[in-house]
Formats: sequence, C-alpha cells, structure tokens
Amino acid sequence: MASTGIEALRDQHDKAVTETIETETAPEKEWGVIIQGAKEATDLEHSQGILEAVRLQWKGVAWASLLSLTIVLYGYDNALINNFYGYPAFQKAYGVPHGDGYQIAAKWQTGLSQASIVGIILGATFNGFLSSRFGYKKVMLVGLVLMTGFVAIPFSARNVETLLVGEIFCGMVWGAFASIGPAYSSECLPISLRGFLTSGVNIMQIIGQLVAIGVLDGLVGLDSQWSYKIPFAIQWVWPVPLFIGCLFAPESPWYLVRKGRLQEAEHSLRRLSSKSDTKIKEHLAMIIHTVNYEEEVRTGSSYIDLFRGSNLRRTEICCLSFAGQVFNGLFMMNPGTYFWEQAGLSAKNSYKVSVAATAIGLLATCIGCVLIAHLGRRSLYLWGMVFMTVVNVLIGILATVHANEGTKWGQVALTILWVFCYDISVGPAAYATSSEVSAVSLRVQSVAAAKIAHQIFDIIAAVLEPYMINPTAWGWAGKTAYFWGGTSVLVTVWAFFRYPETFKRSYEELDILFERGIPARKFRKYDVDAYDLNGQQVQEKSG
Repeated sequence: MASTGIEALRDQHDKAVTETIETETAPEKEWGVIIQGAKEATDLEHSQGILEAVRLQWKGVAWASLLSLTIVLYGYDNALINNFYGYPAFQKAYGVPHGDGYQIAAKWQTGLSQASIVGIILGATFNGFLSSRFGYKKVMLVGLVLMTGFVAIPFSARNVETLLVGEIFCGMVWGAFASIGPAYSSECLPISLRGFLTSGVNIMQIIGQLVAIGVLDGLVGLDSQWSYKIPFAIQWVWPVPLFIGCLFAPESPWYLVRKGRLQEAEHSLRRLSSKSDTKIKEHLAMIIHTVNYEEEVRTGSSYIDLFRGSNLRRTEICCLSFAGQVFNGLFMMNPGTYFWEQAGLSAKNSYKVSVAATAIGLLATCIGCVLIAHLGRRSLYLWGMVFMTVVNVLIGILATVHANEGTKWGQVALTILWVFCYDISVGPAAYATSSEVSAVSLRVQSVAAAKIAHQIFDIIAAVLEPYMINPTAWGWAGKTAYFWGGTSVLVTVWAFFRYPETFKRSYEELDILFERGIPARKFRKYDVDAYDLNGQQVQEKSG
C-alpha cells in the first residue's frame, strides 16, 4: 500500500511535489501514505544491526568513504607544516640561525600555522553557500581542480612569505573538503552506520598524517631543498583519481529532496543501496517527512538561522564539541615532533616516535569508530576529556622535575598515551556529533560553522603554542601541558552539562528533542515517536 501511494506521489509534476513538501498541500490520503512509509523506514533503521546495514548499504559506505578520502589531503598537509618546524632542511631554508643550527622564528611558526587555518575558514564559509545551492558533488569536483593548481605555490615557494600565501589558498580547498566529507556521509547512510562513517573522517585525517610523517621520516636525512619539496609534490598524486571517482558519485538524496527533485532522490537512494534493499520508497518517505517537519518548525536554511530558536543550542554543540579537540593540548601533542625535540630527543628519533604515535593514533581511531557505533558519543567524549586532563598534568609534572633520560622518555610515553586516548574518544566523537546534531535543512551551514569554530580555536592554540614551547620565546617546553590541562577542565565541565547523546536517533527525533528543550544529560531517558498524531511524540522512559 505504502509503496503504491508513494509511487503515485513520485510521478506527479515536480512543481506539485515541491508544493507538497513545502506547504503540505498533498491530499490527506497521500500524506497518510508518506507517514506510514516513513515510520516503516525509521523502525527498520532502528532495528538494523551494523552488519545488516552494511549488507544493504555497502554502496553508500563506499561512496561516503570515497568523498571522505579528500580529507586525507587536509591531514597530510597539516602534518607537513607542523612537522617541518623541526625539519633540518626546512629550518635551514626558511629559518634563522639559532645555536648550532636553525629555528623557524616563533612569529613565522604562528603565521604558517594560521595561514592554512584562515584558508580553511574561508573555504568552509564559501562551502556553506555553494554546497547548499549546487550540491556536494559539484563543489567537490571544482575543489579537486583548484587543489591541483594551488599546490604549485608552496612547492615553488622561495621564501616564507610565498609559502604562507600558498597555505592560505590550499587551506580554502581543504575547508570545503573537511565540510563536505562528514555532511555527505551523514546524509547517505542509515542510523547504525552514521556514527561510524562520520567519525571515520578522523581516520582519513590520521591516514594523511601517517603518510606525511612516513614521507618526512624517509627524507629527513636528505640535505637539499628536495627533502621538503618532494613532500609538497606528493599532493599532486591524489586529485586525478579522486576526481574520476567523484564524477560518478550519487548526490545526497537529502539535498535532492530539499530541492524538490524527488525522482532524482529516489534514483540516488537506489545507487546508495544494494539490489536486496526493498525499502527505497519508504526511505524516500522518511526523508520527505523529516524535511516537511523542519519546514513546519521553520528551522530555516541560511547562516543567520543557525542562531535562531533551538538552532542556537544545536550550533553551540556543533561548534564547542571541537573545543575538546584543541584545548586539550592537541597542538602540543599531535604530531609531537617539535615538542619531543624540545624535550631532548634528536630530530631522527623524534620522527621515528612520531611515525609510531601516528600509527597508534590510526589504530585508536579505528577502535573509536567501532565503539562510537555501539556505545554512543557522550560517554566517549566525557571520559576522553577526563583522561587527557590527567595526562596533561602528569606531563607537566615530569617537565617540572629535574630533566634526565627517564623524564624525557616518560614525557614521550605519556604523549603517545594521550594520542591514543584522543583518537579513541574526543577525535571521532566530535566529528560524529557535529555532523548529526544540526537540522537537516541547515546541515551544510552547521558543519561549515563547526569547521570555522574549529579553526578559530586552532588559531588561538596556534598563536599560543609556539610561544609557550619555543626556546626563543617563553620556553615552557613540557610545562605547557599545565596550561592545556586547565583548559581541558573547562571543556569537560561544559560537555557534562551541554553535550547530548545522538546515538540511535533519527534526524527527525533529534529535531523533536531539541524543539522540546530536553536537557542534554537526559536525551537517553526519553522515547520519541515522530509519527504519533496524538501529541505524545516525546515521553520519559519509565523506571
């Protein structure tokens, strides 16, 4: 019955369908069929296990993973710049004499770190406008073309000023990539896989870091300009195969429904699903019902709407969830090559430890993505913040006592432990939450706003960290961990009161919980039925 009714609705003229979604002018009988199909699809997603979801949606997993691979580029270059500060050939080319060697001046460490961040902010902002208008696929394809050209700037840079300009331009493309990846994944996968793939964005970033550290470790002994030019040139390897793959990717069905293009949305759902998935029309009905509900409560679709009504709270969560990724000491710890050099390790040993730490981080992220698909987001985030706060304090204590071989390697061990904890908890949880917690009509803008907030936090940390740790500035070295331990406490307190659990919730259920003003700590204590017509959509669980 449901499939027949939805098929009839689908065959209507596009204009009539658009009016159905936006103004609820569909006949009562047809709207009843949509509700029936939507409820069936929602119940199916709630009951699906991970393996069953993968069997039915393996194509969606593959396409989401492909678009998320662009974030490898972001992780790769980010690791390059941060590790180049302790790289002998790079120090000699762009640094100033210091002691027996060279150092990149603190102001240029700050400037180079901020350059890509400024670019990412611009790119994420533009993406909020462009992807909502043209779709994720077209913006991604244009970004890959631009990336190919922009890499030439840092590759050919003869001075640090040109290098800074190149980082800004490249950062603009990375900002778009970093916004598109999690947003696309969140809209192309069912509930049971949503957290796994959106938090998997962190895996892509770690892979990029691991490749960068491996390349740098292999070239650190090369005493020429090619030891840092080759790592830049390697970025030309990825755009062409990614462009070819993205050219054939299906557009997000949620984007297509928001545009009233239901036939294309259904076609996209079929391309994201296996042939054994017989509930395509029901899933289309669920998307239509959610879009219609958001039209009813007027969630909006522009940047200004992020700060209106219940959207303000959701925007706060999207943005501040990334505070835990920065104000817990990320710029000091991950990757920690420069920090380890200041702790007393040689450049060669620092890069070897960095490779090991990044590999451990990749393993931890994979574990974290599995845990987040079974345990949820809030618990991982909170306990991760608590543990990292303790580790920061312990590193500070070791840096305070008399320096010797034991305290030096003790700081290294604690740093690696911190990386493991970060990548198993706060790293994946923040990406998952920021991709899920917003209204669907504001998904592109919310993910972009979260990325912008993330980069603003990065700017603050990037300004402070070089001065705190650099021997030519404040020279705190390992004692910098005390500072990050204090900021970690503040983020942990915020998360306890404001960070909600989005685990096993459909987007419409989250819409309702936020509209009803349910406290973040109590999200798990409520049952939600988005299709209840008797005014009992939200009820507190008994017992």
